[in-house]
Amino acid sequence: MAKAKQQQRGEFELGEEHANPAALRKAKRFAAEATTIEGELATLDERSSLLNKRFLWIKTQGIPEALKQAGISQFTGLDGRSVEVEDFVSGTLPKEEPARSKAIALLEDYGLGNIIRTLIVIDFAKEDRDDAVKLYNQLRRNNSLNISMEENVHHSSYISNLKSRLEDGKPLDAKTLNIFVGNTTKFKAPKKGKKVK
Repeated sequence: MAKAKQQQRGEFELGEEHANPAALRKAKRFAAEATTIEGELATLDERSSLLNKRFLWIKTQGIPEALKQAGISQFTGLDGRSVEVEDFVSGTLPKEEPARSKAIALLEDYGLGNIIRTLIVIDFAKEDRDDAVKLYNQLRRNNSLNISMEENVHHSSYISNLKSRLEDGKPLDAKTLNIFVGNTTKFKAPKKGKKVK
């Protein structure tokens, strides 16, 4: 078996002049096809990127700005879909200090302290697994444990609570909270049986 593998490897190491002409032509056709496909995929990627940018611009700037000028927040599109502009919030709690602590303090000022979670992390060695089961007692009596404490907010709670605050017309300090606030467009399919004019 090893000898057969060696012979096969040896055959692949030979130059083109030793190849079976029909098989070599086949391989070259596959290589040419692969090159063509690679080029087409690159073009598709570029086209996809351009379309995504345009779509994002239409959703976050084009339609919201047009509707602002029209003085409305929703309409029925030419395809029968409901088109509505709503507030959009994205971002995360800052990772670095002191920005993180400032954002957490601001959440408390906004009355959102209930979404803040306090995490205590203890680094136990593998052989100390039994001690982990007795966590509460270890925290009280063993000062040699490697303990860290961190305040955190679940991402979806962070965004949904800040968005609700925005929708209620209350102020948001986007810079301190490390968020982007803007508009986005939601498209909803027409109800079944409803005809498009």
